[in-house]
Amino acid sequence: MRSRTFALLVLVVLVAVTTPILGARPPVDVCTPCSGVGTDIERSTATVVIHENGIADWTIRNRLADDEIRNFSENRYALVAAADGAFDAPTPTTLRDARVTSDDVVVLRYRMTRR
Repeated sequence: MRSRTFALLVLVVLVAVTTPILGARPPVDVCTPCSGVGTDIERSTATVVIHENGIADWTIRNRLADDEIRNFSENRYALVAAADGAFDAPTPTTLRDARVTSDDVVVLRYRMTRR
């Protein structure tokens, strides 16, 4: 009798723990350029500064695979084109700068304004 009670208790606990997890929404990507739209990102960081007026300035630093860094270093148009369409946000977002640094890091700067 005790083993049935224990088994039932374990089942109830498992259902109680897994139900919220299974019913939860999937995670939402808040930084599309960080996840590598068409690129192989080895490491990414994003810094967001939110000003008192509600405008947010994003600075994203991506370390890419060697061949992709070479492509973007040699072809600024490709870098700007990739960066300009990379940020999928619900508020208006403008690409302010896209460049490759001397230590082979792609730096993207965006401004996100309020609706």
